[in-house]
Amino acid sequence: MTSIKGKKFLAVILAAAVCVCMLAVPETVSAKSKSYLRFTNVSAHKTVQRGKSFKVKYNTSKKYRHYKIKWRSSDTKTASISSNGTIKAKKDGTVTITGSVKNHSSLNDKCTITVRKSVSKVSISGIYSGYVLNIGETKKLKGKVSPTDATDTSIKWSSADESIVSVDQEGTLTANKGGETVIKAASKDAPSKYKKVKVYVGVKASAVDVTGKNIIRKGHSVTLKSRITPSDAANKAVRWSSSNKKVATVSSHGKVRGLRKGKATITAVSVDGSKKKSFTVRVAAVSRNDTHFIAHRGLKSMAPENTAAAFTLAGKAGFWGTECDVWETKHADDGSFDIIIQHDSTFERMCGDTSASNGLTADEVKKLDVTNGANAADYDEHVCFFSRYLRICKKYDMVPVVEIKDLNMSDEALHKVVDMLYHNGLLKKANIISFDLDKVTRAREYAVSQYNITPDTFYIIDSKNGSVSWQAERASSAGLTGVSLKRTEINDDIFKYCTEKGLKINLWPYRSSNATTYENMYNDIQHYTPDSVTTDNVMFD
Repeated sequence: MTSIKGKKFLAVILAAAVCVCMLAVPETVSAKSKSYLRFTNVSAHKTVQRGKSFKVKYNTSKKYRHYKIKWRSSDTKTASISSNGTIKAKKDGTVTITGSVKNHSSLNDKCTITVRKSVSKVSISGIYSGYVLNIGETKKLKGKVSPTDATDTSIKWSSADESIVSVDQEGTLTANKGGETVIKAASKDAPSKYKKVKVYVGVKASAVDVTGKNIIRKGHSVTLKSRITPSDAANKAVRWSSSNKKVATVSSHGKVRGLRKGKATITAVSVDGSKKKSFTVRVAAVSRNDTHFIAHRGLKSMAPENTAAAFTLAGKAGFWGTECDVWETKHADDGSFDIIIQHDSTFERMCGDTSASNGLTADEVKKLDVTNGANAADYDEHVCFFSRYLRICKKYDMVPVVEIKDLNMSDEALHKVVDMLYHNGLLKKANIISFDLDKVTRAREYAVSQYNITPDTFYIIDSKNGSVSWQAERASSAGLTGVSLKRTEINDDIFKYCTEKGLKINLWPYRSSNATTYENMYNDIQHYTPDSVTTDNVMFD
C-alpha cells in the first residue's frame, strides 16, 4: 500500500505535468481554440503611393476581439504605421508591416508594402498636333510626366509610321517622306498614360488670312474663316485664340461669341506656329439709350404687321415708338368714315381681299380677317383701327409714329388723325411722317392752328423722287422736324447738311436680326448718331 505522503507527492507531480503540457501547446495551433488575426483589406503585397496614407483593417477570433493590436514597420523611414493601423508612405522602397495581438505575439499577420509614385499624365512640348515638317527636317521634342517626382519618369517614344516620320528614344523626329503619322510618348512606368500628336510632312504654310464680321452683338456669335497659303500646304488648319476671353471667346473652329461690350483680338496661328493673323472684333451692346428704336409696323417679325398684336408686342418689348400706316375708309351713305391701318394700297396681301385700302367703309373693313404675316395662325387678328392703335401706344407709353400712307387722304381725314392724337393725349409726343411733303406739312399746320401744338414731323425721302439732298432741302425749307432716310441713302454730306440745318434723322429699315444687319445698324448709330432707327426686330439690349 502507498503511504499518504506518497499519494500527496504523486498528486503534485501530476498537476505540474498538466500545467507544463498546457504551456507547451501554442494557442495558434490549437484546433479547439481556432485563434487568429488576419488582415482583410490588404494582400500579401500592396503598393501605396508616396505621400498617401492607408489604414489596415483586420479580423480576430472572438476571444481577442477587444485586444489591442501592436503594429510594426520594418523601415519607418520608408513607411510608418500608427497605433491605429494607419500606414503613411514616405519614400520609395519596400517594407514589411506586422500586426500582432498585444501580449500574444504568436497571433499575427504580415504584408509587404511597396512605396512609389506612379505617373498620372504625359505631355509633349516643342510641337503642336498637326505640325508640318519638311522632308529631311529634324525636330527635338520633350516628353514630360506628371507628377514630376514620379518614381520612374522615363518616356518611350514611337511613331505609327516610321517611313514617314521616325523618332528615337531621345524624342528627335526625322521627316522621311511626305504624308502624315502619329507620334506617341508613353510612360514606361505606366504605359496606359501617354500623349499623341499628329505630324505632317510636306509644304509648310507661308501665310494666314482671316475674314469675317468684326462686329458681334453681345450674346451672339459669328464664325471667322481662315485661309492658309499656299493652296498645297500639307495642313491648312489653324489654332485660334482670343486676347480677352472676358469680352469674346473663340472655339477651335473659329466661332467667336461676344460676352460683353469691348474689343478683343482674335488670332489664327498656323499649326507650326510660324505664321499668324490677328483680327480685331468689337462686341457691341446697343441699348435704348443709344438712339430711339421704332418698331416697323409694330413688331412685324413676331406678329402680322400693322395689327394690334404687333403693336402690343412692340410695347412689351420696350420700343420707344411704333410706326403705323393710316388710310381713310370709304365714306358711308351717312357720310361717316374712320381711320384704319394698312400698308398696301389693297387688302390682298394681308387679308386676301382685292379691295382698295380706301375702298371699303368702316363696317366692311371690320369683316376682314388678317390671314397672312408672321405667325398669323397664332393670332385672331382683324384690320386694326387707328383708335385701337392709339390706345395701345398710350398703354405702353410708346410714341405714335404715324405715316400718312393714303396719298389721297382728304383734309377732313387728315384733321381727324390729328384730332384723335390730341384727344388721346398723344399729339405732343407723336411723329407724323409721310412721303408726301404737302400732307405732313398740312397736318402740322392744323395741329398748330387748332391746338397750338407743334408735333414732330418727318419727310420720308426716297431717291426715286429726286436727289436726296434736294429732298432734304425741301424738308428744311418747309420747317419740318427731320427726315426719314433709307440707311443705304445717307452719306456724310447729307448727314452734315441735316446737322447744320438742325434736322433730326431717322434711319430705316433694319429688317433682319442677323450679324450683317446688326453690324450695319451699329456702325450707322456710331457714325451718324440718328435720332431714331426703325427695325423689324428687337435690336437693342
